Amino acid sequence: MRPLWEIVREIFDGNRGILPRKIAEATGYSMFHVLRWGEEPRRNNPNSSGSPVPAIAVSVITRLSGDPSLLREIADDAGYLIVKKPKEQEPTTVAQVVKEFGELLVAHSKALEDGFITDMEREKIFKEGYEAVEAILGLLQTINPSKEVCDAYHDSVWNA
Repeated sequence: MRPLWEIVREIFDGNRGILPRKIAEATGYSMFHVLRWGEEPRRNNPNSSGSPVPAIAVSVITRLSGDPSLLREIADDAGYLIVKKPKEQEPTTVAQVVKEFGELLVAHSKALEDGFITDMEREKIFKEGYEAVEAILGLLQTINPSKEVCDAYHDSVWNA
């Protein structure tokens, strides 16, 4: 697992100091404390810099930065995959799901024609796969609009 402080530092570096201030305001932590989440901990030093990122801050950092890399790393370490919930939109149809899945298959087939998948082809496959998953979640949302898709899935799996 990649160190979380490294990911936090990258997110903070990409936001020119504005984000840590917003995170401090949203979480109630001091700016000093928030900035320490992006510092490498120094072991065997009682005055070490670095501080573990509290769970509540992961959501805030992800939401305010728009960068899911911190959440993705934690989920991956726990054996999960994160998928952003579909935006509020027109209801997804079965035809849209089939179209997105078809685009995924086409991208995959084209990439395999020469027996080697390039980085660009890998990105295309990932993009098409993610769009297919989003379409499926959108379809599930139309089937059970009164509940969040993830909650409905969780309830059906864990209460079966």
